[in-house]
Amino acid sequence: MFGGKVASALLLAATYITSSDAAAVTGKATTTTTPKVLNPSFEIAGSNGLIAANWTYNYRSTGSKGARRVVNKKAAAQGSAYLQLSARASDPDTVAVTTFLEGLAPQINYTLSGSYRVSGLPSKATSSKYGVLRIQCGKTDFDTQLKTNTAGWRNFSVNVWADEVYAYWTETHISTYGTGDVNFDLDLDNFSIKKSSSSAKNSFPALTLPSPVLSNPSFETTKAASPNLVGWTASDKAVTIKTDATAQSGKSYMRIPFASVVNGYKQVEIVSSDATRNFDPTKFYTFSYYVRSNVTSGSVSIKTSLDKGTGTSKLQSSIASTTYDKTSASGWQIVTNVGNAIQPGALTNKLTLTLQGTNMQGWVDIDSFSIKQSDS
Repeated sequence: MFGGKVASALLLAATYITSSDAAAVTGKATTTTTPKVLNPSFEIAGSNGLIAANWTYNYRSTGSKGARRVVNKKAAAQGSAYLQLSARASDPDTVAVTTFLEGLAPQINYTLSGSYRVSGLPSKATSSKYGVLRIQCGKTDFDTQLKTNTAGWRNFSVNVWADEVYAYWTETHISTYGTGDVNFDLDLDNFSIKKSSSSAKNSFPALTLPSPVLSNPSFETTKAASPNLVGWTASDKAVTIKTDATAQSGKSYMRIPFASVVNGYKQVEIVSSDATRNFDPTKFYTFSYYVRSNVTSGSVSIKTSLDKGTGTSKLQSSIASTTYDKTSASGWQIVTNVGNAIQPGALTNKLTLTLQGTNMQGWVDIDSFSIKQSDS
């Protein structure tokens, strides 16, 4: 349930805290050992890009997505203000806020408490549609599932074990994101921290995300209408699903023809049309699939990439790039990013294969996609 250290606690290096969007938060050195949350109820407004005094956030809100400080005494759990983190299905990257806790001593148990409120979730959460709340403090990485709206404020408390502190302060990250096509708001308020006489009980049930699975990874599910692509889209209508005994696994595979490319260049994109869900943004993953080529002239390169998110923060990470010509080995050959595992950066991602044929004649077959969590 727990893992990681402060030194590695930053999630999503490309998006977690951007210097262009938020001013740096500087931990204030102190000699006191009295634990303290700075601006715990967000009563002090932020300046220089901070969402509130002593708090920063990773994502500049565009429209309804992001994080904001709300001033509403009647709606706050304590005082007159609170923070609201908004997760949107149209852009599933993590929304996070960061602060520093003062007065923590190493090798001491603490209890971090606060209030939270959830709204906007569907009335019936399913195994694939829910919210995730992550709290990171010291060496603690704590995840819990948000299945229902709370109607009002609820209190929470989690263990904090400050194994690494810097001048008696340590970073704390609180983030949220949604699985499936869900939109919701997570409100935060009324934080406090105190030394525990013993290990405090976590008030949240722990969450283990199910493993991510590509839709129709071996093309076994087909439709009567051509080109029979289920779970995938292709930029070229000539792409088809073939069914015979030569499949790498099962009975079907995808064929991408390049018969018409003479003295020229052709690009074909194959994209998983159903987003692959349940990636853990803090973990690393490896991917693999099989390629069989029949190149009579020219060459074709295949670049595999993973789309991180689907909105304004969309990024793309190359997984593998391979080239095939008439000297390439016959039969099915595995393509994998083992040794170069990637962090998806979002809970929902799409896999893209870009095939670039140069003076290419022949065809390429694709089969048997798989995804595995890596220790890298």
